[in-house]
Amino acid sequence: MLQQQLDAKEKLQLEIQQLHGKFMAVMEHEDSESKRKIEELGEKLQDKYDETEAMESLNQTLVIKDRNSNNELQNARKEMIAGFQDLSVGRAKIGIKRMGELDMNAFGMPLDLASELCAKLEAEIKDPNWHPFRVVHVDGKEMEVLWEADGKLQKLKEEHGEEIYALVTKALAEINGYNPSGRFPVAELWNYKEGRKATLKEAVHDVMKQLQPCRLTRESVDPFVRLGSSG
Repeated sequence: MLQQQLDAKEKLQLEIQQLHGKFMAVMEHEDSESKRKIEELGEKLQDKYDETEAMESLNQTLVIKDRNSNNELQNARKEMIAGFQDLSVGRAKIGIKRMGELDMNAFGMPLDLASELCAKLEAEIKDPNWHPFRVVHVDGKEMEVLWEADGKLQKLKEEHGEEIYALVTKALAEINGYNPSGRFPVAELWNYKEGRKATLKEAVHDVMKQLQPCRLTRESVDPFVRLGSSG
């Protein structure tokens, strides 16, 4: 809706420019026909200016509504993340993933060695002075991509192999996307089945699914609950 209004505004501005050009051309003549055209074009221009003002007001309203809607969604997402912290994960499809945090269990080495290496690498990831990314232009927009030629990354790959390298670069990309200034992991709703960020709708559905067995158990032991639900 907002994009449609912006496109319409651009079209309207072009029409005003064209009308203004015609208006200035007719102004050079002083005969009665030219005066009639001047009045006609002047009225059209005024109508277009009025239309522009109305559209500006509508655009401002849409921008505010869009911002408020986005804020509401973000707040709802934060509440959902906080709520998921209290739920047992089990085999749930949706859960909490800490973006930018290394998975020590994926290191493929004894626990004590994995713990030591994980702590060392996470300290490196949190270091604000280490930013192994470069800016590229994609479709006219700037975006940051991993700079694989970075000295630390090259050394990491040589010393610990491709798997550890992949875990670290993935964590770096997540930190850069979620918290580039703070450099600490951020909790996110995650669809573990599909390996992606979960939608609010998916999270709500999953919570209801997890709570359903609890409700059934409660109904089976409390006859008053069954009576209440049937009435």
